[in-house]
Amino acid sequence: MQRINVDRDKAKKYLEEVDEGIRRWVHTFYGIAWDESSHYDMIINLQQMNVDNAATALSSIAQLPDFQMTPASERAMKDLWLAAKARVLLARHEKTSKCSFKVRAADGVITVNYLPRYAAMAEFIPEVLRDLEGVKEIRSTISTTNILWIQEHFDPGAEIFKHLIEIASKWNAAIELLRMPPEGERQLSAEDKNLEVISQSFPVERGYTGGIEEDESEPENQDNGGLKETLNRLAELGRAGGGRTGGSSPQKLLDAIDRSVPYSLIVIGDVFLSKGEATRKRMVRELQSLLLDNIKSPVVTNEELKSQFIFGVKHLPKLISFLIITVIFYFLVFTNQQPILKFISASTLGGKVLAVLVVVIFVPLVAYIYGSAVNLILKLVKIE
Repeated sequence: MQRINVDRDKAKKYLEEVDEGIRRWVHTFYGIAWDESSHYDMIINLQQMNVDNAATALSSIAQLPDFQMTPASERAMKDLWLAAKARVLLARHEKTSKCSFKVRAADGVITVNYLPRYAAMAEFIPEVLRDLEGVKEIRSTISTTNILWIQEHFDPGAEIFKHLIEIASKWNAAIELLRMPPEGERQLSAEDKNLEVISQSFPVERGYTGGIEEDESEPENQDNGGLKETLNRLAELGRAGGGRTGGSSPQKLLDAIDRSVPYSLIVIGDVFLSKGEATRKRMVRELQSLLLDNIKSPVVTNEELKSQFIFGVKHLPKLISFLIITVIFYFLVFTNQQPILKFISASTLGGKVLAVLVVVIFVPLVAYIYGSAVNLILKLVKIE
């Protein structure tokens, strides 16, 4: 208050405005709530501890093995650093500064995803990133839209992965992964959390060992639910739209979704797997309703994806039935035109009412059957 020369009320209002600005900024760029406690390893209430003691406690805690670098976290940090440097170079270069890119790095491989309207400028991506230290390969992918895939554990060998690749190829879309970890899983592992900022780790001062080092490798980071493996596979196929881990609750998951991305489809895969079948179905429906209300994009489950977008063996009897009914209907109409015209143009009041009822009932029914048959045929030949 003394530094900026304001009274207590104005200082409080100023701090609230700063906090609100930070909250909006973080949510806009990272799609998360910055004040959500699950995003942090530790929270200290300074009303119960002064700043000096808090700093001393944090310095001591930072020396614990839990907060030291591991091979996995070091790789994750290098990937994040490389992706950040690539974004900066693309944003600053005059040939690519006006483009909007999604950039991801994995083991030295940079994947840049862009929209078709930036195709002319995107050809300069390799030139801009060519001299970036640590780059092994540059992959540029073009997509007109994004498909968001929500899953508890990703597997590039799963059936749903093949279905999504098929749809993404039709739509020229990128697939974005959002992992919904099971309840109780530790959040914010460096391996699977797509953070732009990673807290600094402090080295542990080890005692003198006479030059003898322990012949033990550092433990690998915890399982990231197949996120990295699936992203790498998507990058190979040119369909990578990025990926990250959200929260284990529907609201936290919603906070993790990037609202700036125009999703053409959101797919809810296998989530809430620890719950019973009835409970899981109910929770999936609730999550689906929450996303529909807030994202304003089509939201389907794994089962709905297969039934609505993919032609399967179970669709074959329906297709044959619809085709037979359609053929019979058109055959009867074209071979009985005179009686039908006479029936429709009835002169009596009762005949006119009956004709209207028949038209009202049969025309929508035939349109539905014909449309369903055409839709199934388009699925069969993989045309939307």
